[in-house]
Amino acid sequence: MLFRSYADARVISVLKKAKYIIIPITNEEDNIEVAIGAIDEISKYNTNIIIIVNKATGNDFIEVSEDLKKIYQYPIFEIKKSRVVRRLTSEGKSIRDIANQGGLFKYNYSKIADQFDELIHFIMQ
Repeated sequence: MLFRSYADARVISVLKKAKYIIIPITNEEDNIEVAIGAIDEISKYNTNIIIIVNKATGNDFIEVSEDLKKIYQYPIFEIKKSRVVRRLTSEGKSIRDIANQGGLFKYNYSKIADQFDELIHFIMQ
């Protein structure tokens, strides 16, 4: 069953003006269905959509991106599941700053820092 989303009239003007619309998706069937409905609705107003396979573990990114590439041409990025995101607000640092502390921080957070860097680089180009 495909869930349909409808943009609230109050956000349509924002959708039209946004440089990019970032849609996070997790590898859960109901989440993917809702996201597809949202993407279909948002694309009526803005086709500069970026899909993020969020909280990815194992083969989540491959599975979700392969399915979505059958439907869409939008760029798809992976953000692995990590506890570092919770630390950002408490420490007031970026993921890259935390990873650059070295040791276990570097080991645990370099991959997700690289993923965020890739996304930011794409947005900034």
